[in-house]
Amino acid sequence: MKSFLELRHLTFCANSLEKYFSRKLQKVSFSRDANPCLLLTKVFNSSLDIKKEDILQKGHTYEVKSGSFTYILDVKSSVCSCEARLYGRFCEHQCAIFHHFDAASKMFSPVSPDDRYQVALIVLLQKCPDKSLFQTFFPKET
Repeated sequence: MKSFLELRHLTFCANSLEKYFSRKLQKVSFSRDANPCLLLTKVFNSSLDIKKEDILQKGHTYEVKSGSFTYILDVKSSVCSCEARLYGRFCEHQCAIFHHFDAASKMFSPVSPDDRYQVALIVLLQKCPDKSLFQTFFPKET
């Protein structure tokens, strides 16, 4: 009887968490959660002082000069030697590399239309709307 109750409890928790994370992913994919966009904007603005000349690329590893320090960032494993990444936060060095080299790590926020579409596919599977729904309303400035 005890093992049955534990199994029932485990099933309840798994179903509840699945619904919770499904709702969270849907909010992100349909752009109803502004936090990733706001975070990206804040970090992007702080990374504007990092120029392309300050970044040295070595495969999927980058050396970023920021102020008097040089930080090493590995895009493949999403690791940076700065203080922000040591605590698991998104850093301005990742944003600068994305801006100058169009290279995004795993920890990059899903804010592009393609990223949001991919998240929606994971959550909704066959019920996912057409890819055109996830495109931005404003044309890209060139």
